Amino acid sequence: MNLDLILLAVFGVVILLILLLNKKNVKVEKIMFPIFYVVMYRTKLGLKLMNKFSKHKILSFVGIVSIITGILGMIIIAIVIILGALPIINNPLESQSSVYPLLPGVQIPGYPNLSFFHWIIAITILAAAHEFAHGVYARRHNVRVKSSGFAFLAIFLPLLPAAFVEPDEKKLLKRSPKAQLEVFSAGPFAN
Repeated sequence: MNLDLILLAVFGVVILLILLLNKKNVKVEKIMFPIFYVVMYRTKLGLKLMNKFSKHKILSFVGIVSIITGILGMIIIAIVIILGALPIINNPLESQSSVYPLLPGVQIPGYPNLSFFHWIIAITILAAAHEFAHGVYARRHNVRVKSSGFAFLAIFLPLLPAAFVEPDEKKLLKRSPKAQLEVFSAGPFAN
């Protein structure tokens, strides 16, 4: 058996136990429960730091760059997905997939195996930076961030780590389209 897949399963069981022991701050978003669901663990982690970072003047310039980058990125990704799907549609028996799950133990042709430890460190850094950036721009535009926290996307077990910030959506909808786009594009731009 693959050691990385075993570590991933052990990780899922440990996370499940931790979440069960801390039920007070846990919310389960049931999609197709108990097969697919999202477990959210609410905290106040990083909220003061988001307030502090939101006051930097360079964020006005970075916000505009993130909006432009986000729009261009969506166009490029749409083209890449379409071009990757065409060979599969035209010749499904002989074409290879252009999309693979980036999980430990999953071999992607032409790339080295991703170990569990590299995967968990990378996904934690990416998720934290992504959500922190959303929170910074929400605070920059005077939108209260209710909470931040950890989330786990679950397929039977909570295996895929994620993060979230929870801005006041009603206040965010009252902000200008530019402000909303800055908040939305900040996370992907941070990645």
